Amino acid sequence: MRPLILFAAFCVLLNGNATYAQTYEESVSALQNHDLPTAVTGLTKLAEGGNTEAQNQLGILYMEGEGVVKNPEKAVEFFRNAGIKGLDVAQLNLGLALANGTGIKQDFKEAATWLRKASEQNLPGAKYYLGLLMVDGAGVLQDTNEGLKLIRQDADQGFELARNNLGLILLYRAGDLSNSQDTITWLRIAADNGVSDAQVALGNLLINGNANLRNEREGVAWFRKSAETGNAISQYNLAVCLFNGIGTSKDEVEAAHWYRSAAVQGLAAAQYNLGVMLANAQGTEKNEAEAVSWYRKAAVQNFVFAQFNLGTMLFDGTGTKKNEMEAVTWYKKAAESGHAKAQNNLGHALLEGRGVPKNAKVAMDWFRQAAVQGLPEAQFQLGRMYLRGSVEPRNEKMAYFWIAVSNSLGYPPAKEMLATVAGNLNSQDLSKIQADVKAWKPDLRNQQALAASFQQQVVKFHTGLVSAEK
Repeated sequence: MRPLILFAAFCVLLNGNATYAQTYEESVSALQNHDLPTAVTGLTKLAEGGNTEAQNQLGILYMEGEGVVKNPEKAVEFFRNAGIKGLDVAQLNLGLALANGTGIKQDFKEAATWLRKASEQNLPGAKYYLGLLMVDGAGVLQDTNEGLKLIRQDADQGFELARNNLGLILLYRAGDLSNSQDTITWLRIAADNGVSDAQVALGNLLINGNANLRNEREGVAWFRKSAETGNAISQYNLAVCLFNGIGTSKDEVEAAHWYRSAAVQGLAAAQYNLGVMLANAQGTEKNEAEAVSWYRKAAVQNFVFAQFNLGTMLFDGTGTKKNEMEAVTWYKKAAESGHAKAQNNLGHALLEGRGVPKNAKVAMDWFRQAAVQGLPEAQFQLGRMYLRGSVEPRNEKMAYFWIAVSNSLGYPPAKEMLATVAGNLNSQDLSKIQADVKAWKPDLRNQQALAASFQQQVVKFHTGLVSAEK
């Protein structure tokens, strides 16, 4: 189960018990006027006398270290004392401390108990946080529908966190894969309130979501709003739209600008795409050395496509000093993640002993992995190795099969060699192999995994919920 993080400022209650009304009001006034010594002295005396609001307020001060030495454990004691006596806001604060493991061992089950107590008193926010626990099944039996019902109740009653987060919860935690109008409505409410992550999510749904709800131009507008606040994911998405002319006029210069904005924030996909644009003079002046720099930044974040491009530039000495040994290191990283071209290039390096000791057997294994993914260059090389019998016994049938598959994918060298290899086979074998070639399909699992990995990095959204203002 994913960890649950609840963001909340501990609440400040401004009305006291009648018995201590004047003194409590004076203590709160001192607090508001930043006279912390006077406030702490007054609240401490009240708390010792059993005033629950003062106990809760002291808990907040100890939790945040304002006017006292920060002591989350002591804060929890104050929240518990007031909560036991029925103070709803202290019950909420104790529940949040337990859920976050702040000042006390994390305990979702007990957190849910206290949040439920506060919820039953209709304290704004209590249903929201209890609902999150229910959606995630943290400390309670998972009940997404009931959890959403509670969150929606707080949202409908105007609780800002619930209003700003409900759309994100529906999309990411409740799995609204249908991208319903309800989800978009709540995302729009949060987006209008300036919630950057909601603007990102709304933009993505309007561009890539349910066809009946799509509006690419509006989606780009939301990306731009969020991008201008510094959201790296929005900056990346806006650049993609500008580069491809999605929902806006094609503009490679502005696309490069936004890729750079996201890249400097460390977004690997943006670093990679900026490197591509610099290497190919798209929307910016050609600068292969800078392209290498950005590829390296993305590569160390395990961005597979950048690892391959960095390896290629190191191997060829493009934009950087030629370094075949380091190039092979990056090829291997990308190859192990399933990148077919990296597998092919690593195979050639091993076959030729460039940057790595010669090893034809391992080279053949890498060619085979790339070949089954549908890379015609690797299929051709694999066929040649079967024909030569340099690693495994000469196998003219397998040689013909892979060279024929390569030819069917339009690889010119394969066409030139195919007739020669066919001359070594009888008509019966040729007919069978040609039928196998016609039926052959590439294994796309690695490519699909790579595409999914790329998608996660380039279209992933900040799915953490909005923090309350302190």
